[in-house]
Amino acid sequence: MSCFFVAKIKKVVYTFYGDNNMKKGFTLVELLAVIVVLSIISVISVPLVSDVIEKGRISAIQNSVEFYVSEIENAYAEWSIEGYPNNLSINVKEEGYIELSASEVNTVLKIKGTKPLSGTIVINSNLDESNALYGFVVDAKLKYDGGFDATYTYDLNTAGNNKKKLQLYVVTNIE
Repeated sequence: MSCFFVAKIKKVVYTFYGDNNMKKGFTLVELLAVIVVLSIISVISVPLVSDVIEKGRISAIQNSVEFYVSEIENAYAEWSIEGYPNNLSINVKEEGYIELSASEVNTVLKIKGTKPLSGTIVINSNLDESNALYGFVVDAKLKYDGGFDATYTYDLNTAGNNKKKLQLYVVTNIE
């Protein structure tokens, strides 16, 4: 009886651990096949992922420009009442328009998040009653980190409809 029990144990151990004569591991062909499949997957997925990342950056800059322009318009409304800050130089561009430097505006406005590195902002300061764009940023050319150039314009067309236009350009520096 004990002999039968030992034979059963040997059979169970043999089934779990396999034959000692069997070679374990993968062949070179199997490893190469896995490497080829992984390479194909990476060739397909890397451009897709990098495109998603680039679209995310562009969307973030667009939102940043819109928020930045909105904050400047709000600050201009305060400046019209309380006066301009001392550390902000106002450049009168032509009658009814003032030009501000983005780097100076960055020091005055306490904005968290992505700010432009440099650029110019033009605000309509003509207080004529027929002027529907008083206090609005009518033109902004801003440079952001990563080689992004943003151009923002706000026009009043002949039909009287306000039209905002935001263009983003990606500039790569080749050195």
